[in-house]
Amino acid sequence: MTAFGETIVSSRGSEASFWNGIAGKYARSPVKDQASYSRTLDATLALTGPDSLVYEMGCGTGSTALHLARHVARVVATDVSDEMIRIARGKAVGVDNVEFRVESAEDVGLAGAFDLAVCFNTLHLIADRQAAIQKIHKALKTGGHFVSKTPCLGSISLILAPIIGVMAALGQAPRVYFFSQDELIRSIEAAGFEIVSVEGHDAKRPQARPFIVARKC
Repeated sequence: MTAFGETIVSSRGSEASFWNGIAGKYARSPVKDQASYSRTLDATLALTGPDSLVYEMGCGTGSTALHLARHVARVVATDVSDEMIRIARGKAVGVDNVEFRVESAEDVGLAGAFDLAVCFNTLHLIADRQAAIQKIHKALKTGGHFVSKTPCLGSISLILAPIIGVMAALGQAPRVYFFSQDELIRSIEAAGFEIVSVEGHDAKRPQARPFIVARKC
């Protein structure tokens, strides 16, 4: 294995280790802005039908995937954390149209299989977001939609960057990547998507975590 490959494996391992460590607490934590989350779910479901195949990157403990599964044909949901996926699978007992997988952003397969791809609160945690978005583009059918809701911390304050960097080094926070809303939109377009809409669903800071709908050209 090359040195670069070893670095990638090490990075994935440290990311998974952090999320594994907080998975239980994460699963017990209530949604902070339920009205915003409900609005996001409604806007996402508006792009689906009963025959839709849905892919979710960064599914956490599965709440969004399980909600979507009630309305679509099948959901494949992935996360880098095996402990998050273990909890998600436990919540999914008796639900036969959702599959939870341990995968990193680099592992997305099933080219051209999905009608909708969902990625909430995840792209700012991925070192190479362009590669991740490109993989999502590949997974979608032509004309399929990609919906994301991403903290664009570069649009708020770069003062946070060194603070979060220290916390990540101490294992007290995940590694976070800073970019603006405009930079995120350019990344989505560069992957071959057409932007359909950009909305602010958060009550306090609507521009800080935009809900973006894009279509695969």
